[in-house]
Amino acid sequence: MAERYPNRLMDPKTGFCRQTGIYSCLRPPVPLPPISQPLSAAEFCFSIFNNTFTDGATTFSVNVTTGKTLSYSQFVSQVRSLTYSLQQRFSLSQNDVAFILSPPSIHIPVVYFALLSLGIVVSPANPLSSNSEIAHQIQLSKPVVAFVTSETSHKIPSLKHGTVLLDSPEFLSLLTQSNNVNGITKSVKVNQSDTAAILYSSGTTGRVKGVMMTHRNLIAMMTVIHHQNTNQGQGNEKPPRSVTFFTVPLFHVFGFFMLLAVVLLGNTVVLVERFDFEEMLRAVEKYKVTGMPVSPPLVVAFVKSDLTRKYDLSSVQGLGCGGAPLGKDIAMRFNEKFPGVLLVQPLSLPQYALSLFHSSSHASATAGGDTTFIVDAANGNTLSYSQFIAQIYSLAYSLKKNFSLSRNDVAFILSPPSFHVPSLYFALMSLGIVVSPANPLGSESEITHQVQLSKPVIAFATSKTSSKLPSLKLGTVLLDSPTILYSSGTTGRVKGVLLSHLNII
Repeated sequence: MAERYPNRLMDPKTGFCRQTGIYSCLRPPVPLPPISQPLSAAEFCFSIFNNTFTDGATTFSVNVTTGKTLSYSQFVSQVRSLTYSLQQRFSLSQNDVAFILSPPSIHIPVVYFALLSLGIVVSPANPLSSNSEIAHQIQLSKPVVAFVTSETSHKIPSLKHGTVLLDSPEFLSLLTQSNNVNGITKSVKVNQSDTAAILYSSGTTGRVKGVMMTHRNLIAMMTVIHHQNTNQGQGNEKPPRSVTFFTVPLFHVFGFFMLLAVVLLGNTVVLVERFDFEEMLRAVEKYKVTGMPVSPPLVVAFVKSDLTRKYDLSSVQGLGCGGAPLGKDIAMRFNEKFPGVLLVQPLSLPQYALSLFHSSSHASATAGGDTTFIVDAANGNTLSYSQFIAQIYSLAYSLKKNFSLSRNDVAFILSPPSFHVPSLYFALMSLGIVVSPANPLGSESEITHQVQLSKPVIAFATSKTSSKLPSLKLGTVLLDSPTILYSSGTTGRVKGVLLSHLNII
């Protein structure tokens, strides 16, 4: 910021710079371990845990489906034992990839931490994926070994070091080897710049892709969590432990990240193999759950379901809602029904973790008309909320005056992000026009297919993208001189997905 805009000042109270429209963090920099220090994400979490918590009898994980539990002393022992067993029985090398295909269980965290400790790349996938999807992911990550269950093993092709069945007696034996294994794990030098995990994208922008995360990536996020957690305590007082119900899968980036944070903070995680709303409520009552990540539909279920009155949910302190915007009306109804529960919508993974583990430290805020709504990172130009609303009214008036648009006509948008696009969306929807945005990087044939699906009468494009569009009834408006979205094609050819105004509201 200082290098790019040397003459612009930041408000020391809010961190907001009116000239750039950018908020900067007011907190001091968080010190990270030296990049040259060999350190895996797993060992970093263990080092913080060992320096902060000493009660090994504390429950680490609970499997609601099976009723099995694992204490922290058992968890650490099993991780060390599995690390030792993998080195002794498999000829695995650092930076080899291990594919994990299993529903949530108390064994998955053990596998993750053992592999990370050895410098093996963890690559978890959705066990409900089809054979062809799994084959594609395996082509991307090129694993040499897989950890599976008897129900998912048939989806895995032959690998260099075969497969390990997590629900077999042989795997359980790997968790009960000699305790004298510290020398083995200490001999492994994992660089922070090494790849720790390959996770898989959802396929929103095309076919599924592998996304690499380094140990340094994970350590940096864990450092922020640890720093904020330490600041929560007063003096030498330790922040209370939290019990988090995982509604997100462990193969997802959020579940993967949250699992590391749980160990770092010495908290308890409650897992379920297959989600069921009433089973979740029952688990909240039984295990005194204090927080959980939720999606807007789950918040709606909390608001509308009478089952919530059947169980004691008084232990819940906070819910972190993400994945999609939460309607203000639903949020208000939730607060009325559960006045003692803080419902927050975090902006990042660290904020998400902190919202669940220390919900009392968060407060909500609303934006004023002069608050920056859009920032152009290329030139520093900004658009406030009041300017944005004025643009919507101006655009809506111009569109109504200059084009013979009728309600439910479709407008095709083919443009990269710009100041104009959000205002255009809202202006069109205010006139009852169906907005149909498409990927401006799509090929001409893909665009033609999408135009055939949505049948627009007008298009809004740029000089670079307009050549991909066929002739339309009301022509094409160049942006530089409600809604049909497109599926990613994960389950076949791209399809049109209709959303009504009521859906969005």
